[in-house]
Amino acid sequence: MTFFTDISKAITSEGKRIHVEISGVAGGQIRVVITPELGAVPEKASPDVVRVYGLMARPMIVTGDPQEVEAALATKMQGMRHVIDAGEDTLLALAEIAKNATEKAASAKAPAATEAKDSGADEMPASEDAAQDDDTSADATDIAKEF
Repeated sequence: MTFFTDISKAITSEGKRIHVEISGVAGGQIRVVITPELGAVPEKASPDVVRVYGLMARPMIVTGDPQEVEAALATKMQGMRHVIDAGEDTLLALAEIAKNATEKAASAKAPAATEAKDSGADEMPASEDAAQDDDTSADATDIAKEF
């Protein structure tokens, strides 16, 4: 395979970008560093989202004789593509979880607010389970706001 054929495995869809740095090292060897360019992590990203971005952006580093580097690229580029694809799937799943949590929290608060107005009482929940449900809704809303 050729260098560009191997590189293309990491950027299979339009708009994907990688940074390639090639430098010489002692003994006629070269060092190739390939880093995906993912863009900035969203401003209020959750720790899980930040962690996924970090895993996706890890550079692939190969050092050796040009033939060794060529052989390593042939095997490692597909793995890099798999990591990026899995990371993108994970980010989509985390966004969906946050969206569902926000919707659930909003729907749980709307009937509760209506019931409180109807009863005219500002009481604490009747049981510990109800108090825990309220805490869970608040946590879900906070998590969703991080996206």
